[in-house]
Amino acid sequence: ERYSRLPEGLYYLLTQKIGYPILLIMIGINAYLINKYYKISEGKRILSLLKWIGLFSLLYIFLLPLGGYRSYRPNIIRYDSILPITLALILIYGLSSYYLLNLFKNKSKKIYILAIIVISFIFTFADELESGKNSCEKTAFQQLSNSKENVVLIENECTVLAWDKITDQNASTLNGQLLQYWGITAEKKQYYQE
Repeated sequence: ERYSRLPEGLYYLLTQKIGYPILLIMIGINAYLINKYYKISEGKRILSLLKWIGLFSLLYIFLLPLGGYRSYRPNIIRYDSILPITLALILIYGLSSYYLLNLFKNKSKKIYILAIIVISFIFTFADELESGKNSCEKTAFQQLSNSKENVVLIENECTVLAWDKITDQNASTLNGQLLQYWGITAEKKQYYQE
């Protein structure tokens, strides 16, 4: 069942934000240019590295479902779970772009520099700034801080210091100690949600 969720996870990864598709398109363009026009020793090494990164990516994605199901990433693949692949792709994009940049001359070089700047700008700022996502958790902290009880029922739908809602007060013991250590609560408190 976890393997059947991989295609949907890949689909969302490639369609929800523009950064990943642009990165893959630029890597493809760079690989095409190197293969067609500049396949000398350094170019061959870059293309070989790209093949190894492709193999690594396939193996990594194939092994990812073996890590188990998590409610916070139902499609197995998520931007943070494939961070090693993302870093490898950024590496090959940088290497291939630098290689081509050193080989281009005159007008071609200026056009390529402009393309790199535009693509890098889009990739960097593709994710929208999401402020206020933790306001629900802040409200829960405020409720814990203001409560006179040692065991507090949190009356909101967000998770508090956990990936899932804590329905058993004993599961919040360490979290309660952490909240006291941080100074959010004056004494150790447990909490639960319904």
